[in-house]
Amino acid sequence: MQREIRGDVKVQHLNILLKLALNSPDPVTYIELEKWCDTTKASVSRNLKLLGTLMDQSGKDQGLGLVDIRINPFSTREYIVELTPKGVDIIKKLNKVMEG
Repeated sequence: MQREIRGDVKVQHLNILLKLALNSPDPVTYIELEKWCDTTKASVSRNLKLLGTLMDQSGKDQGLGLVDIRINPFSTREYIVELTPKGVDIIKKLNKVMEG
């Protein structure tokens, strides 16, 4: 699992993944994540970039690909987030570790 979750994953990232897992299969809005994490929209956005898709200056994806971020089809002024299949797999692995 070390290769799948890099050393730069922080508690805030795991907190977001937990909220998404608890809400699955329904997506979560940025506002819900802000409240859950007790943080700002900027912080949520920054954390989601690492968990999702994060392009570097050369155009190479540096993100983990664990979450999918898209415009809410019911409110185009809002983004929604959900786990990708890779994110679901990581949650399952974390559950196994936690269960011992």
